[in-house]
Amino acid sequence: MSPRAVIVHLSEPLWAHARDIELWRRDVFQPVMDAVFASSGPIGLVLGGRLAERLASSDPDRAAALRSRVASGQVELVATALHAACLSSIPREDAKGQLRAHITVLRRAFGARPEGCWVPFQAWDPSLPRVLRKAGLSWATLDDAWLRRVGAPNAEALALEREGHAIIGLRGRPDGNGLVLLDPHDVESTAHALAALALPRDPIAMLLALPRARAYLPTGGPEGLWETRLLQDAGADALHKRMLRVSRLVRRLERTVEGSTYTDDGPDPMRLEQANRYLYRAQSGVAYGGASCSTAIRDRAWRDLIRAEAVAGGELALPVPACTTADLDCDGEDEVRLRTEAWSVTVAPASNGALVEIVRNREAVNVLSGMLPLAFRETWGSGTPVADRWELVTTEVPGEGLARVVLMADSALEGVPMRLTKGIE
Repeated sequence: MSPRAVIVHLSEPLWAHARDIELWRRDVFQPVMDAVFASSGPIGLVLGGRLAERLASSDPDRAAALRSRVASGQVELVATALHAACLSSIPREDAKGQLRAHITVLRRAFGARPEGCWVPFQAWDPSLPRVLRKAGLSWATLDDAWLRRVGAPNAEALALEREGHAIIGLRGRPDGNGLVLLDPHDVESTAHALAALALPRDPIAMLLALPRARAYLPTGGPEGLWETRLLQDAGADALHKRMLRVSRLVRRLERTVEGSTYTDDGPDPMRLEQANRYLYRAQSGVAYGGASCSTAIRDRAWRDLIRAEAVAGGELALPVPACTTADLDCDGEDEVRLRTEAWSVTVAPASNGALVEIVRNREAVNVLSGMLPLAFRETWGSGTPVADRWELVTTEVPGEGLARVVLMADSALEGVPMRLTKGIE
């Protein structure tokens, strides 16, 4: 029988309302952490996002108890992308940055540096061995069902390599022997699973010491090719392509900061950190579709991208107003983007001059992001799908030939006064 180990993944809901976060802490985080503390054997723990920081500030007693278990080896901290970005869908430098940012959070909070990675969505990409090694990580979780589908060797540990950078991939299962991966969407079943795994377990190091089978794995995961959702969801695709452009701008700022000296009148490194913070949040996989996505979440991702662009563009002193002609959405046809201090508008000449993006820069909102609404979302704790309440209502203003725009609740534009010129019918 192979060694047995378990990893529990916890990540605070991103962009959620304070009430929903409190419900999550009460109904998910606290019961699962109690089960982790009651566990008799070593356990791997993933604290995604800023959860480790929040734990240290809001619950110092629980944080101290966790720090003690980390120091004694009862708990092994595992890294992940800071804001649950699908690592295969973002630029390599951002993937490395997300991992390093999360490692830094864990080191500051608990004084320990993780060696392994919980791969978000268990979505693998052949470039990840290089990315993980560059971030200082030596092993990663892999989904057992997907490994069987792609014909990977039937071994608990796989030797994976990219461009000479080697890591170990650990085959993870929802139950049974080997490495058990628990992602507590259902707290009750997770608690039962932890109770069922109450027998003594082995540290993850024993799995890492097993004989390894070499493999080269294709892109994919339990849900298939993650990027397929971009073909199925026009709103996710538009957000993704803007994210890639903003990422290039932020990386340009990073190179400028690295090339300057303290005596130069150059960009402020703190502003680079701020731009990265906005960008990393906007790369969260939940904003690009899936059961936990909502129009409100996507609005907030747009807001973070617009803010990241404003910070980076301001530090680089990009000219405003400006006009750019390029293939902005990667469809093989050029779009035209006009930008002023107040507005940013994108037109697609190849689509009969369609207006595909309207952004209010000062308010950091994309007016059109809600025009492709998601059908349903679920409010945490309710258990009931709730329709997104994004609605555009127009009323003609007598004598002005204008339309007043009313934006309903759950939109990032709620309460933003606007007037749009009425189009020719």
